[in-house]
Amino acid sequence: MSYLRVLKWGCLSFIGLFLLVFVISKSIYYLTTDFGRSLNKSEFSLLSNPDIKIVNIQEFKNIQIIQLFRYMESTLPIIGLHHAFANDLIKVSEVSERGSVNEIIIEHWSDKPLFILDGDIIYGAKQNRVFNTSILLPPNYISNLSVSCIEHGRWANESYDFESVDYLVHSDIRKRKINNRYNDVSVNSNQTMVWEEVSRINRKSKSRSDTNSHTVIYESQKETIDSLVQHFNIDSTANGLACFINGELISVEMFYSVELYQDYFLSLISTVSIESTFENENSDSLMNNVDITNVINNTFSAYTDNLSQFLVFKGQVLGDDAVLVTDDYVFNSLIYNKQIIHQSIFSK
Repeated sequence: MSYLRVLKWGCLSFIGLFLLVFVISKSIYYLTTDFGRSLNKSEFSLLSNPDIKIVNIQEFKNIQIIQLFRYMESTLPIIGLHHAFANDLIKVSEVSERGSVNEIIIEHWSDKPLFILDGDIIYGAKQNRVFNTSILLPPNYISNLSVSCIEHGRWANESYDFESVDYLVHSDIRKRKINNRYNDVSVNSNQTMVWEEVSRINRKSKSRSDTNSHTVIYESQKETIDSLVQHFNIDSTANGLACFINGELISVEMFYSVELYQDYFLSLISTVSIESTFENENSDSLMNNVDITNVINNTFSAYTDNLSQFLVFKGQVLGDDAVLVTDDYVFNSLIYNKQIIHQSIFSK
């Protein structure tokens, strides 16, 4: 009888301990996880007045680039990732000799804030990576940052440090990562999903890489990209653009300043150029100026009409990410000090 009593109490103690550990782990999860919040009054007011003006419209083959301007009180002298690399103001490395697939370390030596665009690729080290979110770093700052691997088949040093490239990951990968942020409330992207997207896009582009690297779609068609890019010229007054392929809106990108936009213009044009080669060229589908204006206005109206549904997450370093995914669009904004540092809209 005593043996059964001991066994009974032993089982109850084990169940009690299990439940206690479960409750504690769940409590820690809910206390430490950023599930997002609604826009506050300042953020709501900031995003509700886009005031976008079309600067010019350029087109070549099946690509249309519409450069845009939005007035911003640009008081912060923010520099972009490409400018920082070109002027030896940053060093991006693996976190250790062993490395970590979804984390890198960045050393930023400039006396100005540094902006990194979600979709920015860093090339080299143990494998090529992409930044998961748009990031704003303070001056003279060292930090570990969240990234995703876009080269599944390599884990060996090509170099100790990373380099930058003049293109971004395909817009489909950026959309999927933002969707993950909105629905799974995680700054870390679903790595398996990223690898699947890389494989799908590589197959679609008919590009083959021994290491399944996403960059092969650009490396294999560099001449094509260069020939397309030269047909589009940056406007010195613009701070954003909208990209159309075959008359369909692909994305809108707005930046905090003219200078920041200029740092990313080549990357944005190179990326839409390569994406345009995936589609059958149909110049008859190009939109006229009136239709382009209507599409852009309707896109920003969809943005402002759904502000109540946005979720706001703490940014990786400075600022907050305001994110929304609807049936038609993917919206993402980095807000800091009551200013929109970067805003992206992707059409589904």
